[in-house]
Amino acid sequence: FTKRIDWLAANPSLPWRAVSLTGLVPAFLALWVRRKVAEPESWTEVRRTSDEVGYAELFRREHRAATLGGLGLCVVTLITWWSCNAFMPLVASFLASADGIDRAAFVTHSAVMFNLGGLVGTLLTIPGGAHLRRRTMFALYFAGGAIFLWLTFGLDLSAATRMRLLFPVGICIFGVVGAFSYYLPELFPTRLRGSGSGFCFNAGRYLAALGPTVGAHAAAIAPTPLDAVKWVGLLPAP
Repeated sequence: FTKRIDWLAANPSLPWRAVSLTGLVPAFLALWVRRKVAEPESWTEVRRTSDEVGYAELFRREHRAATLGGLGLCVVTLITWWSCNAFMPLVASFLASADGIDRAAFVTHSAVMFNLGGLVGTLLTIPGGAHLRRRTMFALYFAGGAIFLWLTFGLDLSAATRMRLLFPVGICIFGVVGAFSYYLPELFPTRLRGSGSGFCFNAGRYLAALGPTVGAHAAAIAPTPLDAVKWVGLLPAP
């Protein structure tokens, strides 16, 4: 396994292509599901009897709080995730150089730990959604993200320890996105679920683009990249 990781590290143009190709798997699965699974009767009836939905309806008085709440949740989550993910190679390279270890391998291992944590965190949203209140579940994820970001980048630790801590960081700030697939639709009535969920997440992505931009300026003036990233933990803390 280590040899394979080292081989990927030595060929940096291959991993992202392989990851992109894996996106075809859920795409084909979605096509199969659409062919084999019938739409719920409640949705079919609403779609048949309701007028076409416009995004302006999301900001009517009865839906405004849900729309802004869902949008705020997405913005905080995505800014936190992008700010960490975008600067992960820079931070890992800095740590490797400071400890005199192989830079390419350390960057790859750090990314693996972060993404494995994200996978575990995503899977945990399934029992979390079944057994916890939504507010409690999100509070645990956000509090964990704030704590582990500060521990990972704010304390004086070895590069190897920081790399291992990226696993719980990934669980909290990456894995929480898995809950959006069922939480965001719950905020809206049946006829608005697709539009409301899509707006909150995709508008959140546009707004979250500010995160890496601000982070880049912060990294340029901070003593080290670690000092810039650790303050990202303030975003999910409230």
